[in-house]
Amino acid sequence: MKFLSTEIPVNDGKSRDFRLTRLYIDNFLCLVNFALELDETNILVGPNGSGKTSVLKALSLLQQLITRSARSTR
Repeated sequence: MKFLSTEIPVNDGKSRDFRLTRLYIDNFLCLVNFALELDETNILVGPNGSGKTSVLKALSLLQQLITRSARSTR
């Protein structure tokens, strides 16, 4: 499983806030070589079985990893 993202500071740079602008997922659930460009607000639309829930699960996992990393660097 591989995640790549671009981080853009959204404040004065003193906190760890960032905005995800690009998501690349490879070999996670049904997602293989999956790339997604993100804006401030995004909507996932598609037929059943197209990977919408897999994208949300990947984002949830990424959030958990970032949260744990932030806690360990304090």
